Amino acid sequence: MLDFSLCSHSLLFKFIDYLQDEWKLGHDGRLVYINAISELIDFRKINGGSDTVLRNLSSTELYLKRARKTVAKMTRLQWTQDLDIETLDARGHWTSMKELFEVGTFHLPHSESTVKTCKTSPGQVNPSDLTLATKFFAVYLFIKEKGSIFVLFSEATTINISLLKCQCGRV
Repeated sequence: MLDFSLCSHSLLFKFIDYLQDEWKLGHDGRLVYINAISELIDFRKINGGSDTVLRNLSSTELYLKRARKTVAKMTRLQWTQDLDIETLDARGHWTSMKELFEVGTFHLPHSESTVKTCKTSPGQVNPSDLTLATKFFAVYLFIKEKGSIFVLFSEATTINISLLKCQCGRV
């Protein structure tokens, strides 16, 4: 019975569709089931079976591979759609520049104290504080530049690199 279920392509695809339609599983949930079925097929292939069953399991594995790719594409498409600026704005999840700078001013004192510690006693800096300060300044400058001037990222990078060359690599 198990071999019949695993070798039946239509039955497997009906099950995968059932997961979405009836159980309301998302794409990631369906991927988990597809991966589990693939593991079960590997188990059946290792533990043997008739030549016909092994051939059918191989073809089912091919179909599952294609289904996995399709569902993964659907997942990426859903993420792209959910994280689109217009979608976030319509849902009220997109922040304004004012809100972004409020978050920045919250983290600024800690990052500034980390920089002061780097200048006065470099050996005393906590590596996680240094990482946080570096990320903070990079994001803050990026938001400030991208939010105030309409510049392509490649142009902004070119501008920053040319500034570094003029200042002998110092910011």
